[in-house]
Amino acid sequence: MLGLYSRAERESHTVVHIHGYGGDFISNAFVRRCHATMPGMGISFLSTRLRTTGYVEEIYTEDSVTYVGSSLANHDQVSLDIEAILASLAVPHDSVVLQGHSFGTNIVKRFARSHGEVRRLVFLSPADSVALYRQWRATAGPSAEPEDHRDAIRWDLFGMTVEGVSYPLPISAEAFERLLESEVFREWSADTPPAHQPSLIIVGAEDPVSNLGTTANSELLLEMLPASALVRIQGARHLFTGFEEELCHIVADWIRST
Repeated sequence: MLGLYSRAERESHTVVHIHGYGGDFISNAFVRRCHATMPGMGISFLSTRLRTTGYVEEIYTEDSVTYVGSSLANHDQVSLDIEAILASLAVPHDSVVLQGHSFGTNIVKRFARSHGEVRRLVFLSPADSVALYRQWRATAGPSAEPEDHRDAIRWDLFGMTVEGVSYPLPISAEAFERLLESEVFREWSADTPPAHQPSLIIVGAEDPVSNLGTTANSELLLEMLPASALVRIQGARHLFTGFEEELCHIVADWIRST
Protein backbone atom coordinates (compact mmCIF):
# COMPACT_ATOMS: atom_id res chain seq x y z
CA MET A 1 0.00 0.00 0.00
CA LEU A 2 1.58 3.27 -1.15
CA GLY A 3 1.22 6.40 0.92
CA LEU A 4 2.85 9.47 2.40
CA TYR A 5 2.85 10.53 6.06
CA SER A 6 3.85 14.15 6.72
CA ARG A 7 4.19 14.35 10.48
CA ALA A 8 4.05 17.57 12.46
CA GLU A 9 6.89 18.13 14.93
CA ARG A 10 4.41 18.92 17.69
CA GLU A 11 1.25 17.31 16.38
CA SER A 12 -2.13 17.86 17.92
CA HIS A 13 -4.20 16.11 15.26
CA THR A 14 -3.71 13.70 12.35
CA VAL A 15 -5.73 13.88 9.12
CA VAL A 16 -6.13 10.58 7.25
CA HIS A 17 -7.11 11.33 3.64
CA ILE A 18 -9.18 8.88 1.55
CA HIS A 19 -8.97 9.51 -2.19
CA GLY A 20 -11.81 9.34 -4.69
CA TYR A 21 -12.63 6.82 -7.39
CA GLY A 22 -9.66 6.68 -9.72
CA GLY A 23 -7.55 8.79 -7.38
CA ASP A 24 -4.42 8.00 -5.44
CA PHE A 25 -2.43 9.30 -2.49
CA ILE A 26 -0.54 12.17 -4.17
CA SER A 27 -1.72 13.17 -7.68
CA ASN A 28 -4.19 15.90 -6.70
CA ALA A 29 -2.56 19.28 -6.08
CA PHE A 30 -4.66 19.99 -2.97
CA VAL A 31 -3.36 16.77 -1.37
CA ARG A 32 0.22 17.81 -2.02
CA ARG A 33 -0.53 21.24 -0.56
CA CYS A 34 -1.95 19.68 2.60
CA HIS A 35 1.23 17.62 2.98
CA ALA A 36 3.30 20.79 2.60
CA THR A 37 1.36 23.14 4.87
CA MET A 38 -0.53 21.23 7.55
CA PRO A 39 2.48 19.96 9.55
CA GLY A 40 3.51 23.60 10.06
CA MET A 41 0.12 24.15 11.66
CA GLY A 42 0.59 21.27 14.10
CA ILE A 43 -1.49 18.80 12.07
CA SER A 44 0.01 15.62 10.64
CA PHE A 45 -1.30 14.53 7.24
CA LEU A 46 -1.47 10.96 5.92
CA SER A 47 -2.65 9.98 2.45
CA THR A 48 -2.63 6.46 1.08
CA ARG A 49 -3.62 4.60 -2.06
CA LEU A 50 -6.49 2.25 -1.27
CA ARG A 51 -7.15 -0.96 -3.15
CA THR A 52 -10.26 0.64 -4.64
CA THR A 53 -8.23 2.95 -6.86
CA GLY A 54 -10.88 2.51 -9.56
CA TYR A 55 -8.91 2.32 -12.78
CA VAL A 56 -5.34 1.76 -13.84
CA GLU A 57 -3.95 4.96 -15.31
CA GLU A 58 -1.45 5.33 -18.10
CA ILE A 59 -1.22 9.11 -17.69
CA TYR A 60 -2.86 11.07 -14.86
CA THR A 61 -2.62 14.87 -14.67
CA GLU A 62 -4.78 17.61 -13.14
CA ASP A 63 -6.52 18.02 -16.51
CA SER A 64 -6.89 14.55 -18.01
CA VAL A 65 -6.68 10.80 -17.49
CA THR A 66 -5.73 8.17 -20.07
CA TYR A 67 -7.15 4.80 -19.00
CA VAL A 68 -5.62 1.41 -19.72
CA GLY A 69 -7.73 -0.82 -17.47
CA SER A 70 -9.82 -0.92 -14.33
CA SER A 71 -9.95 -2.42 -10.87
CA LEU A 72 -12.62 -2.49 -8.20
CA ALA A 73 -12.38 -3.88 -4.69
CA ASN A 74 -15.02 -5.12 -2.33
CA HIS A 75 -15.72 -2.07 -0.20
CA ASP A 76 -15.89 -4.13 2.97
CA GLN A 77 -12.23 -4.93 2.26
CA VAL A 78 -11.57 -1.22 1.85
CA SER A 79 -12.96 -0.74 5.37
CA LEU A 80 -10.33 -3.21 6.52
CA ASP A 81 -7.68 -1.01 4.88
CA ILE A 82 -8.87 2.00 6.87
CA GLU A 83 -9.00 -0.04 10.08
CA ALA A 84 -5.39 -1.11 9.49
CA ILE A 85 -4.30 2.49 8.84
CA LEU A 86 -5.92 3.73 12.03
CA ALA A 87 -4.46 0.86 14.05
CA SER A 88 -0.97 1.64 12.75
CA LEU A 89 -1.04 5.26 13.91
CA ALA A 90 0.59 5.74 17.29
CA VAL A 91 -1.85 8.54 18.20
CA PRO A 92 -5.08 8.64 20.22
CA HIS A 93 -8.17 7.90 18.15
CA ASP A 94 -9.84 11.11 19.27
CA SER A 95 -7.06 13.10 17.59
CA VAL A 96 -7.65 11.48 14.18
CA VAL A 97 -9.72 13.26 11.52
CA LEU A 98 -10.91 11.07 8.64
CA GLN A 99 -11.12 13.04 5.38
CA GLY A 100 -12.51 11.91 2.03
CA HIS A 101 -12.62 13.46 -1.42
CA SER A 102 -15.28 12.78 -4.08
CA PHE A 103 -16.09 9.03 -4.00
CA GLY A 104 -13.80 8.87 -0.97
CA THR A 105 -16.52 10.72 0.93
CA ASN A 106 -18.85 7.77 0.27
CA ILE A 107 -16.26 5.47 1.82
CA VAL A 108 -15.64 7.77 4.80
CA LYS A 109 -19.33 8.26 5.56
CA ARG A 110 -20.08 4.54 5.41
CA PHE A 111 -17.03 3.74 7.56
CA ALA A 112 -17.93 6.39 10.13
CA ARG A 113 -21.46 5.04 10.57
CA SER A 114 -20.07 1.78 11.96
CA HIS A 115 -16.87 3.08 13.61
CA GLY A 116 -17.72 5.46 16.42
CA GLU A 117 -14.06 5.68 17.44
CA VAL A 118 -13.60 8.06 14.49
CA ARG A 119 -14.62 11.34 16.13
CA ARG A 120 -14.36 13.94 13.33
CA LEU A 121 -14.91 13.85 9.57
CA VAL A 122 -14.09 16.07 6.59
CA PHE A 123 -15.96 15.70 3.28
CA LEU A 124 -14.39 17.35 0.23
CA SER A 125 -16.53 17.53 -2.94
CA PRO A 126 -19.08 14.88 -1.92
CA ALA A 127 -20.93 13.60 -4.98
CA ASP A 128 -24.25 11.82 -5.43
CA SER A 129 -23.03 8.70 -7.24
CA VAL A 130 -26.54 7.51 -8.11
CA ALA A 131 -27.50 10.84 -9.69
CA LEU A 132 -24.20 11.04 -11.59
CA TYR A 133 -24.71 7.56 -13.01
CA ARG A 134 -28.30 8.29 -14.03
CA GLN A 135 -27.20 11.47 -15.78
CA TRP A 136 -24.48 9.63 -17.65
CA ARG A 137 -26.79 6.79 -18.64
CA ALA A 138 -29.34 9.26 -20.00
CA THR A 139 -26.60 10.81 -22.12
CA ALA A 140 -24.85 7.62 -23.16
CA GLY A 141 -28.02 5.62 -23.86
CA PRO A 142 -28.76 1.98 -22.98
CA SER A 143 -26.37 -0.86 -23.81
CA ALA A 144 -27.09 -4.56 -24.02
CA GLU A 145 -24.90 -6.92 -22.01
CA PRO A 146 -23.73 -10.07 -23.88
CA GLU A 147 -24.01 -13.14 -21.64
CA ASP A 148 -20.58 -14.45 -22.65
CA HIS A 149 -18.59 -11.25 -21.97
CA ARG A 150 -19.10 -10.75 -18.26
CA ASP A 151 -15.40 -10.71 -17.44
CA ALA A 152 -14.44 -8.41 -20.30
CA ILE A 153 -13.65 -4.77 -19.68
CA ARG A 154 -16.45 -2.62 -21.08
CA TRP A 155 -16.47 1.12 -21.79
CA ASP A 156 -20.22 1.53 -22.26
CA LEU A 157 -21.58 0.42 -18.87
CA PHE A 158 -20.39 3.14 -16.53
CA GLY A 159 -19.22 6.72 -16.74
CA MET A 160 -19.84 10.36 -15.92
CA THR A 161 -21.11 13.51 -17.58
CA VAL A 162 -19.36 16.76 -16.75
CA GLU A 163 -20.38 20.08 -18.31
CA GLY A 164 -22.35 18.28 -20.98
CA VAL A 165 -19.46 16.02 -21.99
CA SER A 166 -20.06 12.31 -21.39
CA TYR A 167 -17.12 9.98 -20.93
CA PRO A 168 -17.03 6.27 -20.05
CA LEU A 169 -15.00 4.53 -17.38
CA PRO A 170 -13.66 1.02 -18.07
CA ILE A 171 -15.31 -1.64 -15.94
CA SER A 172 -16.44 -5.26 -16.25
CA ALA A 173 -20.13 -6.12 -16.08
CA GLU A 174 -19.62 -8.15 -12.90
CA ALA A 175 -17.71 -5.36 -11.14
CA PHE A 176 -20.28 -2.85 -12.34
CA GLU A 177 -23.15 -4.80 -10.79
CA ARG A 178 -21.25 -5.12 -7.50
CA LEU A 179 -20.67 -1.38 -7.46
CA LEU A 180 -24.29 -0.39 -8.10
CA GLU A 181 -25.56 -2.88 -5.51
CA SER A 182 -23.14 -1.74 -2.80
CA GLU A 183 -24.11 0.44 0.14
CA VAL A 184 -21.16 2.73 -0.47
CA PHE A 185 -22.40 3.66 -3.97
CA ARG A 186 -25.71 4.83 -2.47
CA GLU A 187 -24.16 6.55 0.56
CA TRP A 188 -25.35 10.01 -0.48
CA SER A 189 -28.89 8.86 -1.24
CA ALA A 190 -31.57 10.53 0.86
CA ASP A 191 -32.64 7.30 2.59
CA THR A 192 -29.15 6.40 3.87
CA PRO A 193 -28.64 6.67 7.66
CA PRO A 194 -26.76 9.78 8.81
CA ALA A 195 -23.29 9.95 10.30
CA HIS A 196 -23.43 11.79 13.63
CA GLN A 197 -19.78 12.77 14.16
CA PRO A 198 -18.84 16.46 13.96
CA SER A 199 -18.16 17.04 10.27
CA LEU A 200 -16.91 19.66 7.85
CA ILE A 201 -18.27 19.68 4.30
CA ILE A 202 -16.41 21.71 1.65
CA VAL A 203 -17.81 22.08 -1.86
CA GLY A 204 -16.64 24.16 -4.80
CA ALA A 205 -19.45 26.47 -5.87
CA GLU A 206 -18.56 25.80 -9.53
CA ASP A 207 -18.21 22.02 -9.15
CA PRO A 208 -20.51 20.32 -11.70
CA VAL A 209 -19.99 16.93 -10.03
CA SER A 210 -20.92 17.79 -6.44
CA ASN A 211 -23.66 20.23 -7.39
CA LEU A 212 -25.95 17.51 -8.71
CA GLY A 213 -28.63 15.43 -7.00
CA THR A 214 -28.73 15.18 -3.21
CA THR A 215 -25.28 16.71 -2.69
CA ALA A 216 -26.46 19.94 -4.36
CA ASN A 217 -29.11 20.30 -1.64
CA SER A 218 -27.58 22.05 1.38
CA GLU A 219 -30.50 21.22 3.68
CA LEU A 220 -30.36 17.54 2.77
CA LEU A 221 -26.59 17.42 3.26
CA LEU A 222 -26.99 18.82 6.76
CA GLU A 223 -29.66 16.20 7.51
CA MET A 224 -27.27 13.44 6.42
CA LEU A 225 -24.57 14.95 8.63
CA PRO A 226 -26.52 16.65 11.44
CA ALA A 227 -23.41 17.77 13.37
CA SER A 228 -21.78 19.42 10.37
CA ALA A 229 -20.64 22.77 9.01
CA LEU A 230 -20.91 23.47 5.28
CA VAL A 231 -18.51 25.73 3.37
CA ARG A 232 -18.88 26.57 -0.32
CA ILE A 233 -15.76 28.06 -1.94
CA GLN A 234 -16.75 30.53 -4.63
CA GLY A 235 -15.02 29.85 -7.95
CA ALA A 236 -13.72 26.42 -6.93
CA ARG A 237 -14.39 23.22 -8.84
CA HIS A 238 -14.11 19.51 -8.00
CA LEU A 239 -10.31 19.42 -7.45
CA PHE A 240 -10.12 22.90 -5.85
CA THR A 241 -7.55 23.92 -8.47
CA GLY A 242 -6.27 27.38 -7.59
CA PHE A 243 -7.82 27.16 -4.13
CA GLU A 244 -5.53 24.54 -2.57
CA GLU A 245 -4.03 26.81 0.09
CA GLU A 246 -7.43 28.19 1.08
CA LEU A 247 -8.81 24.66 1.35
CA CYS A 248 -6.00 23.51 3.65
CA HIS A 249 -6.49 26.50 5.95
CA ILE A 250 -10.27 25.99 6.13
CA VAL A 251 -9.73 22.37 7.18
CA ALA A 252 -6.97 23.25 9.67
CA ASP A 253 -8.97 26.09 11.24
CA TRP A 254 -12.01 23.84 11.65
CA ILE A 255 -9.94 21.06 13.24
CA ARG A 256 -8.36 23.45 15.74
CA SER A 257 -11.75 24.99 16.59
CA THR A 258 -13.32 21.61 17.36
